Amino acid sequence: MKHIIPILTAGVLLTNASFALAADPEATHLATIQARGVTDITARTTAISGLVNEVASAKKLSDTQKSTLTAELKTESIALQTLGAALAADTTVATAKTDFQRIFTEHYIFALYLPKMKRITSTDSELDAAAKITSLVPKLEDYISKANDKKVDVTTMTTTLTEAQSKITEATTLATTASATLLTITPADYPANKTTLEGTRANIKTARADLEVARKDIRSLETMLKAVLTSVE
Repeated sequence: MKHIIPILTAGVLLTNASFALAADPEATHLATIQARGVTDITARTTAISGLVNEVASAKKLSDTQKSTLTAELKTESIALQTLGAALAADTTVATAKTDFQRIFTEHYIFALYLPKMKRITSTDSELDAAAKITSLVPKLEDYISKANDKKVDVTTMTTTLTEAQSKITEATTLATTASATLLTITPADYPANKTTLEGTRANIKTARADLEVARKDIRSLETMLKAVLTSVE
């Protein structure tokens, strides 16, 4: 019986608490807003942590750019946590509503930071890919020269390599331009800079398509060279 009393007492306390909340709509409403705030702030700070890791893994961003972006993200995370503490301390629905709205009106994590950072890391990946493809060019030029020395018609090979280089150049320019633009976008100018943010999408998409063409050209060229050089040996 000694073990039954605490359990029953706890049950009574929980029941009384439920009745208290039910009897006080203001308290219930306040608790609901605060709980929603915890969920929304946690989702945003979690997203920020992921973005910080992505920035750290970037290969073409300078150390200064990485430092600036990381500091920017961490500042947002700290501000959100501070806001969360303020919301948790609110005692009225009116103040809780005001603080809750600040999650969306002062911290544009999903509207601005997420697409901005994702596109920056995307352009970083494209620039890294372009650099890797470019590093293959001297070797391919050497093989084409050897094929030419063996009296092989290298017109198609030369054209294919030229197209690949052209696509790489265009992709590099587009990705570099998009990255530079994204780095200037700040929440202070949002939503006025939303059009600028969205405008980078086209450059990134075209750069990605250019790189795919370049990859196909390189694969095709490697196949041609392998067949030609093997047959003339």
